Order: sequence, then structure tokens, then C-alpha cells
Amino acid sequence: GSVVGVGRGMARRGGWRSAQQAKVDLQRWHASHWMGPGNMQENVRDGMPYLLPFRVFRAHVEGKATTVYEDGTSVSETWKKEYHVENAPSMAVYASFRHRRDLAQQAAVGEWMDNNAVPFRGHHAKKETDPTKRSENQGMKWTRETWNMKSSMAWNLALLGLRNQEKRTRLEKAKEKDPQAKVKVTLKALRRTQRIVHAPVYLFEYQFGEKHGRAGEIVPQSFQAMVSAVDGTVAAQRHLSAPKASLVAGATVLSATGLMDLLMGSPLASLDVGFFGAVAAAAGNVASRHFHAWKQQLDERERFRMEENAFERTAEELAGPSKREEDTMLELEWLEWMRWMEQDKHHWREETRGAWAEALWKRQLARRLQRLYHEERIEKERRIHGERMAREARHRERFGSRPEDEGSWHWRGRRDHLGYYRILGLEEPEDASQEDIKKAFHSAAKKWHPDMYTAEQTKEEASSQFKRIQMAYTILRDPEKKAMYDAGRALDAVG
Repeated sequence: GSVVGVGRGMARRGGWRSAQQAKVDLQRWHASHWMGPGNMQENVRDGMPYLLPFRVFRAHVEGKATTVYEDGTSVSETWKKEYHVENAPSMAVYASFRHRRDLAQQAAVGEWMDNNAVPFRGHHAKKETDPTKRSENQGMKWTRETWNMKSSMAWNLALLGLRNQEKRTRLEKAKEKDPQAKVKVTLKALRRTQRIVHAPVYLFEYQFGEKHGRAGEIVPQSFQAMVSAVDGTVAAQRHLSAPKASLVAGATVLSATGLMDLLMGSPLASLDVGFFGAVAAAAGNVASRHFHAWKQQLDERERFRMEENAFERTAEELAGPSKREEDTMLELEWLEWMRWMEQDKHHWREETRGAWAEALWKRQLARRLQRLYHEERIEKERRIHGERMAREARHRERFGSRPEDEGSWHWRGRRDHLGYYRILGLEEPEDASQEDIKKAFHSAAKKWHPDMYTAEQTKEEASSQFKRIQMAYTILRDPEKKAMYDAGRALDAVG
């Protein structure tokens, strides 16, 4: 998760929490960890009250999950289920770009939303009860945010989050049986409704620990936290207390070194123990102050590694209208949104994130349309090829076979009537193994990927060539279809 820790309190009777009570909730949450700081009151500024806009969905979904084990066996299951905030938190989507999404989602989403959300009818939504007119909130100025995230984008995020939830649940069960198991999940919404609600939270800003500035200087590190005014849920970063870290590190070294010296009978035990204990305590103090800067770097590296792996899978599997392609495409979309949410989130800017989200959403829609177009084109070529092969079969039946099946194309001595070997650039198609075909596909796909070109005309030519490369790899990577293609036979299905 993007937020290191989340704590949930109990709803306060008689109304919402005040800003001071929310500040106490944050302090108690930090102190609840045995290595957490005991007192942060002076570092935390007073909470700023916000009413965060949420789109709350309720959907009847038809799902299918396929678990593939290492030995090649697979198990499929289907289900129909109604999802809402109580059994799927992703059904509530923070519909603004103003604040960090991970904090807003973690702090504000709760079961109370189902009872407080109102129907949404475009711009004519039923008016919510104004929370600022409650008696317990008089005198406090709440900043009400508007919905600046499109409904279609919010629903896409909700569905991707739901798919990730179902996939993660089934993958954990499958890995208990086989650590190499893989799970593919597809969801189809049969019907859905949308409602809206404003969630009351307090936003806190504070400084804790240190980091290196742009010029290499040591500067305080700033953080944000959110606390729900409804039930005291805390969304914040876990911190380590410098004194506690020093004490634990020093005590660990003292005990280990002291035991070693006792066993070895060293006469300088007291000197060695004291020296190493002091060094460890100092190291623990430094580590606690720079812990978050280091962890952010590690999180970034891990996220980039996941994206690289996803791209590799996409390059290999995004080659035909198959369920594998759809699963990989959805996985890539989820990682792209995670990157949008996580990258440099500690320097969140509303305008930048909003523009990034719009561009990402348009790119994903274009990718889906391209896939549909690709499916239609493959189906058309399959039909044309089938008709051609049927005509040749009737011709052979009537007039007999022709030497080398006159009219078919060849590439370096191998029948290549659709030019699949040629477009992949396989120099020795007769002896090409599956590994050779895979390498040739990667090389050709990298060369002709549309994103490698900027000029519009060149980009269109590259896109056309890239689709033909995908089509060729779809056939040649499947031994059965490859054998049919080599024999010049019609293919019953593609993908």
C-alpha cells in the first residue's frame, strides 16, 4: 500500500470529531507503535477541515477467474455478485485531484458512505444535507471540494481496483498450493448505479526526520496526514522515534558483543562493548531520521521494477485478441494508475495530477480501441484467408493439385503465403525454434512500435507494420497454428 499505516477508531456519539480530537487521534496512532514517537503535538499544525467529493458505486458484476498452475493444469470459476463499499472499498472513488489520493481513499472511505450518499443524475444530483449546519460544526469553516474527475474515469478506477482485489485474494489462495501459480480475472458489470457524497476529513501537515535537499544540504522532511471526522480513521506515514531507535540498536550490539566477549574471555570487554554500543546507537539515531527518505527511494525502485516486468509481459502477450492480452492490458492499466498515484506523491500538485490523469485516460481508451480494431482486422483477414483456401480446395478437387501450390508465397525456402516469417525477419525459417521466433518478435516490435516515431505519417505506417508483426507472432508462437500455417491450411481461430 502507498500509506504505511492506517488506524480506525470508533464513531463518536453526538456528531463528528473536532479538529483537536482529530489531532489527538493522530498523536495516539503514532504512539501506538512500540517504535513510534511518543509526542508529536508540537510538530503537527492544526488540522484543516475539508469535505472531499466521492463517487460511490454499487454494481452487479459477473466475474471469471482462471488459475494456471506450473504443471499446466488450470481451474476456472465464475460468479455473480453485488459489490458496494462494505465489501469492496474501491467502489468509493475520490473524485478530485486536489489532495493525495492514497490519503483520501484510506482516511475517508467507510461503511457510513452507503447511508449518506445521494443519487447522482449528472449535474442535477439530489442536494446533500449540508454538514456545516450541524450544531457541533458551527463556527468551523469547511472547504467543500468539487467533482473534477469524470464519472467514466472514476468507474474505470473502481473496476480496476475491484479486479485487483479479486485477483489478489485468489492468488494468495493459489500460491498456498503452488508458489508459481498465476491467476487471470475478468469482470463484466451487468448494471451499476452511482451516488455522491462529501466525506469530512482533517488534513494535517508536519515535519519529521531529515532528508538531503537539492544542493545536498540536510533539511527537515515534510509530511501530510488525514483523519476522518466521522470515525477517527488515520491515514499517515509511520515514523521511528530517534531515541528509541538509538536505544534498541545500542542494546542489541551491547548484548551481542558482551556475550561474545564473555565467551571469548577478552580483557578489553568493557571497552569493546561500550565502543560498539555507542556506534550502534549513533547509527540508529541517523537511520531513524533518514528512514523515510531511504524508504521512498526503495519504494520507487520497486515500483519501476514492477513496471518493467509488466512491459515485458505486455510485449510478449499483446499479440492478438486473446484473454491473455486482455488480462495483461488491464494489469498494465492498473500499474499505470498506481504510478500516477505514487510517483512523487509527497510533492502533489492538483493541476499536474489532473492533466496527467486526463492524458493517461485518453491513452488507455485509445489502446482499447486499437485492440478492438485489431480484433476486427484479424477476423477479417481470417475470413478472407479461409475463403481463399476454400477456393483452392475446390480447385484442387476439380483440377488436381498444383506443384508447390502455385500462387502461394515463399520466404527463404519455406511456404510463407501471408508473409509472417518475412515480416519477423527470420533468416532461417526452416530451423526457427520458438525461442528464435520470440526474439525476432521482440526485435521487430521494438523497431516498429508507434511510440518510437513522432511524424504523423511515419507513425501511421509504423502502427500498420506493428499490427502485422503482432498478427504474425500470434500464429507462429502457437505450434499447432504454426504447423497449419506451414501447410498452407486455413486457420479456424486466431488468439
